[in-house]
Amino acid sequence: MSMSYLSRHENSTRHAHDEPAVSVSGAGALDAVLASLDDGLIIAGLDGRVTFHNAAAARLLGVTGGLLAGACLNEIGRQLGIRSTASQPSTSMHVTATVAGRRRKLRLRSFPVRDSRAVTLGVGYLVEDITSPKRIVLRHRDLELDMHAMTARVRGRRVTLTRTELALLRLFMENPGTTLRHARVLRQIWGPKYGDEAHYVRVYVNRLRRKIEADPANPTYLVTERGIGYRFAG
Repeated sequence: MSMSYLSRHENSTRHAHDEPAVSVSGAGALDAVLASLDDGLIIAGLDGRVTFHNAAAARLLGVTGGLLAGACLNEIGRQLGIRSTASQPSTSMHVTATVAGRRRKLRLRSFPVRDSRAVTLGVGYLVEDITSPKRIVLRHRDLELDMHAMTARVRGRRVTLTRTELALLRLFMENPGTTLRHARVLRQIWGPKYGDEAHYVRVYVNRLRRKIEADPANPTYLVTERGIGYRFAG
């Protein structure tokens, strides 16, 4: 595998609403994160050694899982032409990678890893393949959802969404007029192990309403079907 630095995508620390820190509080929470990601995930401890990675990370970087496990994050960074430390973790940049004779463009986003008490345990990377990005734009009335930019526009005003908010709004917009039960939303957004945590859905629907509804108390997009779930009004 050969890699070369392309361009620094962001020079400053990202705002908290752009990419929240990952909080690891148990195996179940981590399983849910992995179930929702198609991207590579690498996590290293404060000593810079990789303590966790998923299969997508090894595939995108063109290495075997055995080479990533226990590897030094700084060494991986040097191969990618970047530098990341726990004290300056929140950056995003582009690199190129040649894997099995095919050239790929990758976007790497680093983030702090914290426990449930907000104590920093290390740093990690999200690795995305952006070689041929598919621009998916959904539109309904005065609401526009851009999956590639991870943003929405409401009445011409840009609104930044988290990954979960983006996935949830996309699910509703792709099923207009259909009442989506809590259990279905939980399985599709949080993973197959979820089904009884209806309060998760309520919390995120309320967050979306505050961002996209003209009057969150009287929503016209995300309508409540009491005791069942929610419907994206057509």
